[in-house]
Order: sequence, then structure tokens, then C-alpha cells
Amino acid sequence: MTHSEELRHLIEDLATQDNAATQNPIFVVEQRRTVDGLVPEYGEETLWNVHDGDGLSTLEEAIDYYEIEGGGVEALLEAGAEETGVAYVWVFVSAHFTRREAQRYLDRNAHRLTEPRVTVESLYRCPGMIAARALLLALHGKLEEVDRLLEGHCAREQRHGSHETQQG
Repeated sequence: MTHSEELRHLIEDLATQDNAATQNPIFVVEQRRTVDGLVPEYGEETLWNVHDGDGLSTLEEAIDYYEIEGGGVEALLEAGAEETGVAYVWVFVSAHFTRREAQRYLDRNAHRLTEPRVTVESLYRCPGMIAARALLLALHGKLEEVDRLLEGHCAREQRHGSHETQQG
């Protein structure tokens, strides 16, 4: 997709999307991360670090890994497994002006993310981003003018070899 087509879709989506009852929304892609190594009593749950295994395991998985018959926590500790507390946190990945753009990013990159999701945040107290969003909204209905401006800009870039148009 050309810059002009991308901008046309962005402006149209921005003007017509559901803003999730949020003034000046920004759509954020996040992924869930596991923080381990906590004292088990302070974690959201307890998992087991099995040596030579595939990372963290539930109690049942660790018992199966060590092939412990009829044993429990004590047998696991004797076998060398380590009990650890874990917590789960949501980590920022990217931000987008529209939900569609956030979902598009997610569709393209979900294979690299852990339990991704899209949330909505407000641009409250972010005057530069609010101004950029307002400018995009002001361009709705003036897309032919935007096309002419972008065509001129892209032609100058091609003459100077700045960069190629990114393909979607």
C-alpha cells in the first residue's frame, strides 16, 4: 500500500471508529510477560523450574517430568526441581491511532508475541499527540488534497533516494 493509501485508510478509520468512550484514544498492543524468581508466597501462582526441561512447569508437569510415582512437593525438591513464585505483567509493544491499525499489527506479529491484546488508553496530557490526531481528523473530507501533497513528497523522496515506500 502506498503512503497515500495508508493515510487515506487511517483518516477514514479515525473519523468513523468507535472510540471506546475515550476522548483522544490511542490503541495499545500489549503482551503478557511472566516474571519468575519470586518467593512462592508472594507470587500470583507457584511454578516449578525443572533443570534440563522446557522452563517453568506446573506441579503436575514437574512430577511427570521427573517421573515421580506417588510423590509430591518433597519428592520434587529432592529430585532437584526449584519452586518459584511467578507474577504476570502486561508490557507495551506498540501504539496506534486506530483499533484497526492495532489489530492489523497484531495479526502480522502475533507469532512473535506472548498472549497479545489490544487495549485503549487516553492521550490526556499529551498535547503533541492530541494535536497530531486532531490534524488527521481535520484532513477527513480533504483526502484529494492529501493525495496531491503526498504524491509530491514521495516524488521528491524518489528523486533524492531517501527511502522506498514500505509495502504492507
